[in-house]
Amino acid sequence: MRYLVIFLLLLLSQLLFAQNQTLQKALIDFSQNRYAQAEKLLFQHAQTHADDPTPLNLLGHIYMNRQNFKKAIQVFQKAQELRPDDGAIALNLGKALEKTGYFTLAQRQYLRAMQDTSLTRLAKMALAQLYYKQSHFKKALKLYRELIKYDARNGYFFKQAGRCALKVSKDIGQAETYLQQALRFTPGDLDVYVLLYNLYKKKNDWPNALQIAQQGLIQFPQNRQLLLVVGDSYFATGKYDQAISPYRSALQAGDSSAYVFKKLGAAYYYLNDYPSALLSLKKSVKRDDQDPITYYFLGLTQKALNLKKAAIVSLNKAVSLSLPDFLTDIYFHLAEAYQKQKKYTRAIAMYKKLMETDSSQVMPLFYLATIYDDYYEDRQTPLRYYKKFLEQAGDSVDERYKNYALERMKIIREKLHFLKGRKEAQ
Repeated sequence: MRYLVIFLLLLLSQLLFAQNQTLQKALIDFSQNRYAQAEKLLFQHAQTHADDPTPLNLLGHIYMNRQNFKKAIQVFQKAQELRPDDGAIALNLGKALEKTGYFTLAQRQYLRAMQDTSLTRLAKMALAQLYYKQSHFKKALKLYRELIKYDARNGYFFKQAGRCALKVSKDIGQAETYLQQALRFTPGDLDVYVLLYNLYKKKNDWPNALQIAQQGLIQFPQNRQLLLVVGDSYFATGKYDQAISPYRSALQAGDSSAYVFKKLGAAYYYLNDYPSALLSLKKSVKRDDQDPITYYFLGLTQKALNLKKAAIVSLNKAVSLSLPDFLTDIYFHLAEAYQKQKKYTRAIAMYKKLMETDSSQVMPLFYLATIYDDYYEDRQTPLRYYKKFLEQAGDSVDERYKNYALERMKIIREKLHFLKGRKEAQ
């Protein structure tokens, strides 16, 4: 927008000094968006003034406005041939080239435009935006730093510098400084609140994340995105009761996404409000049936409500959709669900899958031992699993499990010794 305003100012200055009546009329038509009339007049002028790049430059803008970028490139190139050192033509040509994906050529034109001191800032803005678009964040950051020197109160420059700094630096303190400055100068920019929230989220700095989201809600009351992140901030710190209100407010503000129902359901689950959790999670599944976390919490909720068959279906669905890092929890709860339903073979299979997925898990050995101990006649198998459990159990394992394993091993060994004695006696 700023570029267009400056261009129109340049256009008016051209109008004041234009000596040719045809060109004057064309400039007036152009400034008043009467592009068809302006185009005819500009062609007339170009035919009689073949060495004047002005009509070509204006024709290029008309084609840009019509999104005929290839034609715009052609006339801007002709204009540049007539006036190679004209920064405005280089800037215009760069924009047309960028629109058609000729990014390297566009960069060259912006660098060329930067040589014109009256257009240096505009050219740097265009080049910085192009670098950012191409993920050349270091180059973009350098230019935004230079632009900040031109205008140290420009919130947009600080915001973009912050965005770039987040991409190129492991130290996100620099990005935080830029974004805080952006917030200072443009408190009405929603993007800045979201960027700062995500920055604090990345740092696990939930107090500041919550503060910035709440600050944003002052500027944007009932903004669904900000309501969600307020809820997420409470959720991340285990304040599930406080997370409910912003999630429900997001619903009232019109967000009926699977995400908000999933988070509501999970919060209700942690608060032991299983009926509300079940209702929310089912609504989430209706909107997105490919989210393993939703099925995971749905399975846990169903298990808590003693809906054993439904819990098994949901947890199995979570397994089929899940990422590896999440599988161990699902296998564990699925094994528990099978065990409660007295499907011991399947429970054993789940505990074994859990250990295959994460060999550092110790408790599955204990649960396998207890299943074999309680429901199978073979005494050697539970003895073997109790022994493995005790060998691998570290200080983090509750002593009661270790004591139970030791007690059961003692009883099993006594029984095996007794059975061996009977066989020998026979």
